[in-house]
Amino acid sequence: MNMNNVPVIRLKQNEYDLLVFAMEAHELLKITYIKDRIKNPEIGIQRPLSFKRIDEIADYLSEDEAALPNSIIINFDLALLNLSISDIVENNQLNISKLIDTALSNGVAIDKIAYIIDGQHRLQAFNLFEKKYDLIVTAFIDLTLAEIAEFFVKINYYQTKVNRSQVFDLLGIQPELFPEFNQVHLAINELNKQIDSPFYQNIKMLGIGPGIISQASLISAFTKYKIHDTLIQIFNTADKDTIYTILWYYFKAIQNNYSDAWGKKGNMLSKSIGIRALIQLLREILLKFNERRVDNFDDTFINEYINKIPVDVWSSEDIKGLTGESGVKKIYQKLSQIINQ
Repeated sequence: MNMNNVPVIRLKQNEYDLLVFAMEAHELLKITYIKDRIKNPEIGIQRPLSFKRIDEIADYLSEDEAALPNSIIINFDLALLNLSISDIVENNQLNISKLIDTALSNGVAIDKIAYIIDGQHRLQAFNLFEKKYDLIVTAFIDLTLAEIAEFFVKINYYQTKVNRSQVFDLLGIQPELFPEFNQVHLAINELNKQIDSPFYQNIKMLGIGPGIISQASLISAFTKYKIHDTLIQIFNTADKDTIYTILWYYFKAIQNNYSDAWGKKGNMLSKSIGIRALIQLLREILLKFNERRVDNFDDTFINEYINKIPVDVWSSEDIKGLTGESGVKKIYQKLSQIINQ
């Protein structure tokens, strides 16, 4: 296999960009890494390697009829390398050499190019197995730490080999997990628990089950759209109580204005993409609050802007079917245009 370029299929599932390709196992080992929960308690996702399991897989691979048809799932941190998908994918070819060369020029170790989300034991078995072996690889692009944890949970939650306490630990039940996300996690947890909250029992805290948005999606939006930084700029803090109060008042106004649509199927308001667009809009409204030097960020102030957005926006033809971050951007731009008229 030519390691300069490999054939690739590029696709999008909801808001996620994915690359699917084949790669020789030993070459994949060279560019991938894991961080387990024991050695890296603050940012580790994976369980520690089981050498017994690695030996078992290596023994299996030595059999003539052996096959590994399931994908090794990884995350390419292209943002760390100042790259985009279009920089590494052209004419249905993935340019592995460009990934490696760019990593080296940016001071990133080659073995830190891709994080293994699922398949660490299968891949590590090739350290004991010399035969060349092509593997199917599915690569996410630029997932946040919270999103990586959520996918690990979704993939492994119902497999008995994963310790259930680790699953709960991964998404923030322990305060030491993901320190950078801890305060927003605590606020989101309260929003999901409090009966008077607009998000009462409507957040998928572990990424599964009933709800209109997952915790990981809320946290990543909070980070991506710089709400944390904006709160510090305006209120000199972004602690749990401040985050909770701001999100409660903001989304309570939205719930009251669109009571027939909020939490109901069939409109973009009750989908992750719509809520993420509203979080992006929140930053704009917070900045207006700061510029106008209003005393209270409450429903009276918020409704000056939210009331301008007609309810039929959420079921309009021009936003139906939108997906991914480009869809979030289009919805946000539409909402921004309306509140600034």
